[in-house]
Amino acid sequence: MPDAVSTVDYRDIQGFPGYRVGSDGSVWCCLGRGGLRGCVTPDWRQVKSRPDVYGYPMVQMRLRAKYHTRKVHVLVMLAFVGPRPSRMECCHGDGDP
Repeated sequence: MPDAVSTVDYRDIQGFPGYRVGSDGSVWCCLGRGGLRGCVTPDWRQVKSRPDVYGYPMVQMRLRAKYHTRKVHVLVMLAFVGPRPSRMECCHGDGDP
């Protein structure tokens, strides 16, 4: 994660130790000594995203030697708001994926 003073808030991604999501939609992975479990001396790198067929950014995160694909806006909502209530959806505000 950037060392400079920033207004971005970072939160852990539940269920994916060693991963964090920023309030700006950036996703980060800890590559520090101790691996994803320990992060003793954290060295964070940004996870590259790619758009799905509708233009929404998606990332791949590794958990127990298996990759899992998640949409970035869902990760942000889960980290900063909480689980989505049944039959509700997350709104982007400006409609731009």
